[in-house]
Amino acid sequence: MSGQVSLTTMPCLKSDGFSRQGCGAAMKEEPRMSRAIVARWQDWSGNGIQHLVLREGPEEVIAEAVLLDTTEDGPFGARFRIRCDGAWRVRRVEAGLIGDDRQIDLESDGAGHWRERTGMPLPHLEGAIDVDLPLTPFTNTNLEIAQGLIAV
Repeated sequence: MSGQVSLTTMPCLKSDGFSRQGCGAAMKEEPRMSRAIVARWQDWSGNGIQHLVLREGPEEVIAEAVLLDTTEDGPFGARFRIRCDGAWRVRRVEAGLIGDDRQIDLESDGAGHWRERTGMPLPHLEGAIDVDLPLTPFTNTNLEIAQGLIAV
């Protein structure tokens, strides 16, 4: 997906140093993220759009996105979440089509050793240190370039 992009920078600071998700007694606290970038891409055909939020904190960087598009097989929606450590090494990748029970959920030690979230090693990914999801320009650049985006 390539085309137009718009970026918005948002502060993500809370007075107590935590961002919160949920509400009431089930509220989940997460370590403070120092900054976020919101990006939207629309493909050249005008059929597809992607909404990505990139959050950087001192100990981790998280990219979360949803995308809607149409292929010859029809319309689809997908989502992904990539978690990197503070040095931008990929540590976890979650991805899947919305409405499909088949999901990808992989973990890495940041040095090229991968396993499924269940713990099963993935020797065929040995040595891979980055991910490339063909549906998104975010992983088609590379994480070093993305790191430059957040440093602005």
